Amino acid sequence: MRGALSMSVLVVILISFIRGHRMEWPPSIVPLREAVGRLPLSLFFGLIAGLIFYYVPGDGGKNVVCPKCDKVKSKDSERQCSCGGHFEDAETMKWV
Repeated sequence: MRGALSMSVLVVILISFIRGHRMEWPPSIVPLREAVGRLPLSLFFGLIAGLIFYYVPGDGGKNVVCPKCDKVKSKDSERQCSCGGHFEDAETMKWV
């Protein structure tokens, strides 16, 4: 949730207050009167960006552990460990 909200706010700020063209560097700040006129469009795109970041699944930086050899790695598509065991989510394992 936090990532989706921060992405929405970033998109709204960038669309509302930054003016940039391909050949213009550095981008310039939009005057306040023009930024108010851009606000509805930026809120719309901010909402779309927030919904995408909220509903599109990510790995969330989860770690997996092999209970057989205690090898730890980031979660990916490989479920089999080189020792012959299988990786399990570190959050769901019961530690003894």
